[in-house]
Amino acid sequence: MKIGERARFLCMPEECEGYAQLESILRQESENRKRVAKGQEPMRTHGCCAHFADPTSPSSSNSRDLLLLASGATVLEFEIHLLSVAEPDSFAKEVWEMNAREKYKEGPAAKAKGDSSYRAGEWADARIHYERALVVLESLSMSPAVADRLVKLGKLEPSANAEADDGGIALEEEENMNDWVDGIDPDAVTTLMQTARLNYAAVLLKLSSVPGEDSKAVEKLLASVITQCTEVLKKDPQSIKALLRRAQAHLRIGRDLELAEADLKSMASALIAKGISEEGEASAEWRELRRWEKELERRLRLVKEREKKMFGKMFG
Repeated sequence: MKIGERARFLCMPEECEGYAQLESILRQESENRKRVAKGQEPMRTHGCCAHFADPTSPSSSNSRDLLLLASGATVLEFEIHLLSVAEPDSFAKEVWEMNAREKYKEGPAAKAKGDSSYRAGEWADARIHYERALVVLESLSMSPAVADRLVKLGKLEPSANAEADDGGIALEEEENMNDWVDGIDPDAVTTLMQTARLNYAAVLLKLSSVPGEDSKAVEKLLASVITQCTEVLKKDPQSIKALLRRAQAHLRIGRDLELAEADLKSMASALIAKGISEEGEASAEWRELRRWEKELERRLRLVKEREKKMFGKMFG
């Protein structure tokens, strides 16, 4: 084929085994990329891939065509449009193309690129790298082998879709899955995800402060900050950075000042619990807390003044 040309291929039913499950996995990966970009938690599933990608599942969004493919009742037609040609290793793999080891290597690398861009003040580039890191790490944590291992270690709640009778994976598959996760530290994956979320939230706060940014776009960025910090706090309720950044986002949005106040109070409690004193070199966190407490007080005064004027007009 030459660039720009199209080609059509027909695959007989006996050659299409597994395609419906693969298509379901690809759709889920695509949806998870969109969810992470919006600051939402990806759909988390685990267990045998043939189970969670089952197109006959009542909760599946697969089309009628995929159901026909799964039953072997139809021919699969491909249309391929050649847009460009790239040399091997000259492009980033899609997450679904990567195995667990590749994801384990790519996640930290993408985060490191984000850190470098952040230090250089390149917020847009940093955002792209952190989103890539989160998508890869989330996908790794949801890999059947890794997810089932986490469940067995008690570090992940079993999925609602998990098989009750086999713990999520069939015994005959366990040996191969152990090979997948050999050398992969689930705790390291969790730690990387936590720091990537915090750094991603910091970048979104920076982007939301760019002059001239559309107000709706700003609010969307701030909502993503809240979502990312909330995910961090689920695993570490005393994360000082997560509490502060979520409070900042609530303050910037301006609708839920009581939530910002609660986060700042929780931050003070966390600082005390961790033995961080207001005196000495470690007082930077306290200075930030006091600064945002003053901003909260200012915003609360403005709200009271607006309410006073509003009620004055109503009853004056």
